[in-house]
Amino acid sequence: MTVETTASGTGRGRKGDRGEATRARILETATRLLIELGAEGMSFRNVARELGMSIGNLQYYFPSRASLLHEVCTAWADRWKEGANVAAEGASTPRDAIVRMIDYWLDSQQKEEIRIFWQLFALSTYDAEGTLEVQRRQDDDLIRRVADQLRAIHPDLGKHEAVRRATLLSSIIDGSTMYLGYGRPARPGLKRLRADVRTAALAIVDAPPEAPTRQR
Repeated sequence: MTVETTASGTGRGRKGDRGEATRARILETATRLLIELGAEGMSFRNVARELGMSIGNLQYYFPSRASLLHEVCTAWADRWKEGANVAAEGASTPRDAIVRMIDYWLDSQQKEEIRIFWQLFALSTYDAEGTLEVQRRQDDDLIRRVADQLRAIHPDLGKHEAVRRATLLSSIIDGSTMYLGYGRPARPGLKRLRADVRTAALAIVDAPPEAPTRQR
């Protein structure tokens, strides 16, 4: 069998490469259908028809619709996380890093792919065989990262207060996405909402730590 060498130096046969390419095409098609048609439109039948393959062949790569949906959502969450990391690279201070991440977060609201977030959120409310786990992992990782940045900015900020602030900041930004069109044009009267949300987020970032409560 002819063996090719990948960039990492691992030998892999052409058959394996073709399999990975097919898997990537399936994920790309499923992602597009999820964005355009929602979770209900991303059926095995629709994905198979778009790719010109049988449902049985599709199940060779993904045994169930749930496994395909889980991987699409996981891949999107990982790409978003990587994008946020890249956005924060090169920051000169912890505050600059969190401001860059907030701007990336707000910019992503205008992209069509943000619709995956809402599909994931809706599905996770009743746990569509794993999407709840993806949603929780994404939320926990994001809040932990924001809390760590807040504590770097305010060394006297307690851990629990940092988590509360990070959760509040996340709630404000993610909640505003619903009114900003989640990938579609925002309503005319809300054009300044994104700037207002940014101002509110930075107010949370810059607020000094709470004074310790005295016990009587």
